[in-house]
Amino acid sequence: MKIRHLGLLLLFLTLATTLSAANSSFIIMHSNDRHGYIEARKDINTGKPVAGLDVEATMINQIRKEALRERIPTLLVDAGDFFQGTPVVNETAGEVMVRLFNELRYDFVTFGNHEFDYGWQKLRKRMDESRFWWLSTTVQAPSLGKRYRPYLTWSVAGTKVAFLGATTVTTPEKQLTHRIEGMSFHSPYDVLPPVVERLKRIHGVKIAILLSHLGYYEDEKFVRAHQCFDVVIGGHSHTALSNPVKIGKTWVCQTGASSRFLGVIRVDVAEDGTLADFQSELREVDRTKYIPDARIAKVISSYTKQIDEKLSVIVGTAPTAIRKGVDGGFSPMAQVVAESFRVAAKADIGLMNTGGTRRGILQGPVQLKEVQTAVPFRNYVIKLKMTGKQIKGLIEAATDGPHVRIPVDKRDLLRQYGIRDFDGLVPQRGSTGFLVGGGIQFVYDPRLPKGKRLLSFTLHGKPIDLERVYTVATNDFLADGGDGFEGFKEALAREDTGLLDAQALQKYFELKKVVHSPKEACAINLSFPSVEREYSAAKKIPRLF
Repeated sequence: MKIRHLGLLLLFLTLATTLSAANSSFIIMHSNDRHGYIEARKDINTGKPVAGLDVEATMINQIRKEALRERIPTLLVDAGDFFQGTPVVNETAGEVMVRLFNELRYDFVTFGNHEFDYGWQKLRKRMDESRFWWLSTTVQAPSLGKRYRPYLTWSVAGTKVAFLGATTVTTPEKQLTHRIEGMSFHSPYDVLPPVVERLKRIHGVKIAILLSHLGYYEDEKFVRAHQCFDVVIGGHSHTALSNPVKIGKTWVCQTGASSRFLGVIRVDVAEDGTLADFQSELREVDRTKYIPDARIAKVISSYTKQIDEKLSVIVGTAPTAIRKGVDGGFSPMAQVVAESFRVAAKADIGLMNTGGTRRGILQGPVQLKEVQTAVPFRNYVIKLKMTGKQIKGLIEAATDGPHVRIPVDKRDLLRQYGIRDFDGLVPQRGSTGFLVGGGIQFVYDPRLPKGKRLLSFTLHGKPIDLERVYTVATNDFLADGGDGFEGFKEALAREDTGLLDAQALQKYFELKKVVHSPKEACAINLSFPSVEREYSAAKKIPRLF
């Protein structure tokens, strides 16, 4: 699918900003997947205070001052998903992020899939409030107004640099339809190469840089197919690349997620205007090394003080930390959420998409704020009637993947769970989502052929009856076919409980008073040799299908 009138867009929607410099170098500071994390917070594993945009502001200003002394121009950009994820960003429908991005003097951003979570009308309002540009070459959205551009060009000492944006094509699968009304999300393979070619051929662009909210694996796949970019600044997959990855001539960078790192890139330009040298690093937002910026701290406090007071209520206790976990294997937080749905709706089964839980819960008293941060999307709990066969189809869709080797940046997380076995396969972010449940357990092997990976599926320890009708509690995002789970829409009956997902989780803590992290995984992933050995020895792999 191609964007109509692409030629007109190329001719009339270029913004050229000329910056003079003593040499042909420039610096790009970049972020991605902030998800509303603006405050210092405790690391769930160490308890150490980390992050905070007040400290990051100090880092950014220091880099700008050092660059100014060398007469090197700087840019500050974001690769999407700065909305959605914490109570403060949700309560303000993104206003707090735009205000802080204005204060930090961002130059431009691209759309992540979560920038559309509050609906296109709220997004348009946030864009009108912004003093930075919004880029996406792959999104066609005439309703979003004057701050939107398909690309920008920037002149550094006479060298033209083009910045393009790409937003994941799966966004419609991850959004309710009314939020993205009138918008089109196009394939980067169809749109990006011809735009870059035309910019270079007609407009004299020498260096092309992509702000990508496609995910690292999609970035890698695209770059291997099309060597049209010099640099890809990525997002979506939450991949922390401590060192940039070079694929052909293209450098790929990404900072992880949740405002933990600031990416810093230095590009040196050759006499012919092409990229001569490239350096990139991640700088941890370390509160022990930098003094918080008082002005930014005041802005943050003006938004968080009232919300913190409202959400400081204790709803229960967690004797041990309930971790977010690993997709495709042990996902404790999502399992607890699924069970809270099941209890709240008085259903047979609870089902939750692992991507819908954004953070775990710390050991100790649990505040309402932690509950809302764990499930921030404000989805409603829906009760469905489905046959065992339909439910089995959903689990098969989850286990069908595709799957990939565990990314290097996720291995430290696995080590914290006591796992030393990294030979397993996990679902690829950006593909069909993954499901876990309350009351169910399934065994699967992602190494087997697609469609034959599900080996066992039980409900409360008994094989599920394919002909029986069960009640299933899930969120409205999944019930509407989100994350690619179209099978939910085949339900025999649907009932809206009127409860938000966070309210269901809150009531679960209030009911139980003490909520333990699950000891057993809902999803038994046999691609991990240690897991396979354990379950084979115990003879716990009934092959039912």
